[in-house]
Amino acid sequence: MPTTKPKPPEPVDMPAVLYTGPWGDYSGMGEACRNAVSALLSAGVKVKTQRTMHVKDSTDYGKSFKLASKLENSDLDYMIKIIHTTPDIMRDHLEPLKYHIAHFFWETDKIPAIWAWNMNLMNEVWTGCELTKKVLEDSGVQVPIYVFPQSVDTGIIESTPFKISKKEGYTFYSIFEWTERKNPKRLLQSYWKEFKTDTKTTLLLKIYKSDFSSRNRDFIKAQIKEWKVELDQNHYPNVLICLDILIKDQMLKLHASGDCFISAHRGEGWGIPQTEALLFKKPVISTNYGGVHEWLDDKKFYPVEFDMIPVFGMESSYYDKTQRWADPTEDSLRKQMRFVFDNQKEARATGRRGHNFVKKFFSYDLVGQQMTTRLAKIVERYK
Repeated sequence: MPTTKPKPPEPVDMPAVLYTGPWGDYSGMGEACRNAVSALLSAGVKVKTQRTMHVKDSTDYGKSFKLASKLENSDLDYMIKIIHTTPDIMRDHLEPLKYHIAHFFWETDKIPAIWAWNMNLMNEVWTGCELTKKVLEDSGVQVPIYVFPQSVDTGIIESTPFKISKKEGYTFYSIFEWTERKNPKRLLQSYWKEFKTDTKTTLLLKIYKSDFSSRNRDFIKAQIKEWKVELDQNHYPNVLICLDILIKDQMLKLHASGDCFISAHRGEGWGIPQTEALLFKKPVISTNYGGVHEWLDDKKFYPVEFDMIPVFGMESSYYDKTQRWADPTEDSLRKQMRFVFDNQKEARATGRRGHNFVKKFFSYDLVGQQMTTRLAKIVERYK
């Protein structure tokens, strides 16, 4: 965990950088790309962007999206190309005589062999935590790997909450894609069990399944109903869901609308919703495995214990049963929910400590300086 602010890089003739990635997507990868571009710009790097598309829907993702859009196909003679995509297509973006950096985050204890092969075609890799660095090394990535936190817009001004007529009592909230990796069943059933005798709680979910089609919306609703019936309780605490694509300002209003962010994920490359929740001084309950959790301690968030189990139930070829991920235990998840609910003043203090840490260490300026320091060393080597 960082303890002091790193020194700004020495003045250098900084080259232009081409940043390639899905910065127009609504995914976590898309948001990570937008934030990385903003961090580089904040540090004085000249940036050109190149967009890849992994999803079909799009919306207004705010200032960082506008910046990345403005820089697309600009006229810059760049030396360094940062490729922030899934590794299976990284080689498609290689260019002669350029220095290639793979910007990559991951969620399990191993990556596919073909991914390691592709990443070894790069000059180096940037990632977000020491756990992922070790996963890559153990999986056969042999090029140098450097660790930088993901940046976030720490200048975000707290938003006005949504007026939600059916919301009642203390509100836990979560933001995720409806997959086994995000573990919605464990989250819902743990919440229903823990608060079955409490009438004044709400679990607010901002969710989608691969896209925002009516077919996938119906699938989510049917699964929630099925899991509810499975428990066969006399009382179920309040659950509200949002299935719409939201613009950036609305996502921020969502953070303002909850009291405590909660995630039962089995693995996060970083954890952007957790980081943004801390920006809003919300206490965060989250599975304590890799990503942003490696940078925090239990004075800044509420870690959920887990067991490492084989990956299952994913509809993507990126995952298979030879990989393992972190399965949060129901006991630990319920214990943290109950503690936060019963100790709301203390939970708010934890959220404030997390907020102060994020503001200090994950800003565009600071992370941009760290990346620029590394870029300067690359430039010096190739003069």
